[in-house]
Amino acid sequence: MAALVRAEVNAGFFGLVAGRLDRAARARLVRLLVVDPVSRRSESDRLKDVAKAASLGKFKQRLALHSELDAIGPAGVWLEGVPAGKVAHFAGEARVTDAADMRKVGTDKQLTLPAGFVHTVATRVRDDVVTMICKRIAAIHKKGHDHLESLREAHRTETERLLGVFGEVLAAAREAGAVAPPDAAVPGAVVGETDGADAGGCRGRGPMRGRPRAGRAAVAQDARACFRSGSPERSTSGMILLWVGVI
Repeated sequence: MAALVRAEVNAGFFGLVAGRLDRAARARLVRLLVVDPVSRRSESDRLKDVAKAASLGKFKQRLALHSELDAIGPAGVWLEGVPAGKVAHFAGEARVTDAADMRKVGTDKQLTLPAGFVHTVATRVRDDVVTMICKRIAAIHKKGHDHLESLREAHRTETERLLGVFGEVLAAAREAGAVAPPDAAVPGAVVGETDGADAGGCRGRGPMRGRPRAGRAAVAQDARACFRSGSPERSTSGMILLWVGVI
């Protein structure tokens, strides 16, 4: 009894789907069952091999297959009103039935089963394409994030070094201001003039890039000589000397 009811319900769905197919759509679905005499495989057999793991290397193949399935026709429109469970059942039956046995069933069923199979395969192919696109975007995002982290790490050391140098400049300026305020000029001294040691100190020792920390201390000592001269111009020159000499 249940088998008779099931057969009657299925026959109703077969007639519903077949009635929506025009002549061109019928020809395309029937062509899926034609066996190639060379390969001894039909187009429906080739569609059965689609169920493989989605990978980025097969992206173009999936796009081409999606175009071929769309060219067959709007299977979703043909199956409108058919429950999803029935569509999956029709697709499963078409998958396990070869082309020779499919041609032995009724015309309506012969058209409905491939239509359900095409619809199921097209849905899976679209899901695979979306999955591949998401994987590609994730890979690009990860590559960009890794590159950004490498740039940050490369510049972090230089930034920390420059901050340390700037801290030494500020410390030297505070120390010089505490020892010899700018208005404590030496009586009889000409503004802008220092003795030979101070003048040598104000000339600096050249760029400090690559020198050891002791060399930086020497530059700081030269700058302090400028600060102690009591001249605002020399104090400014000492700060510029210390800052420029170490970067």
